[in-house]
Amino acid sequence: MRPEPCCALGGRSPRDLFEAALRRPRWTGPSDHIGHGRDPAEKLEVIFYLDVDDGLVVRADYRATTCPTLLAYCELLAHWVAGRRTEEALALRAADLVAAVQGVPAHRQGRAALAVEALHAALNSDGERRSERR
Repeated sequence: MRPEPCCALGGRSPRDLFEAALRRPRWTGPSDHIGHGRDPAEKLEVIFYLDVDDGLVVRADYRATTCPTLLAYCELLAHWVAGRRTEEALALRAADLVAAVQGVPAHRQGRAALAVEALHAALNSDGERRSERR
């Protein structure tokens, strides 16, 4: 059975998530796991910072280029993944994220894949504590 998808949070609008991203306090400490996602053609980048303890994501943060849609997807992922097992987070697919955020134009839905790529990269990173911040 698949884990509960992030769309279980209910349909949230990109605007609500973007505004939440702007209000979100930034975490500045070092991270166990760091993962990057890049789309050079669109000049988009996202970095996820995770702390994982015994297979459980205890903290999640991100930095992303200022694309409101990308920020909305990252905001939802950061909230959803905190408190989840790494196996659940690795089972997440971009289609799950697209289903969770209503009203995103089709030509911007690919940003969900970029956000999930960065999250998965962080989950699959070596787990060496470091403070790679820009």
